[in-house]
Amino acid sequence: MLLHVHVKPGAQKDSLAKTDDGIWKIHIRAQPVDGKANKYLIEYLSKCLSIANNKIEIKKGETNAHKTMQIDAEESEVIERLYGCS
Repeated sequence: MLLHVHVKPGAQKDSLAKTDDGIWKIHIRAQPVDGKANKYLIEYLSKCLSIANNKIEIKKGETNAHKTMQIDAEESEVIERLYGCS
């Protein structure tokens, strides 16, 4: 499934919430330096979704706050777990 997210790196704590326009806003502690925030984002989503890191990929937006993530899992399962993590 494709998941559209807006990432805010450098936050004091990790969090996620769904906005009114259907995009998930994710705050992560990692700094946007040398790809560390992207790596951390994948690890964070992996933990929230209880799936392996290699099942999550950034398809679009590696250098942008707006990203499109490819997640190798059922959409209903992903959405349910995201709400449980938020």
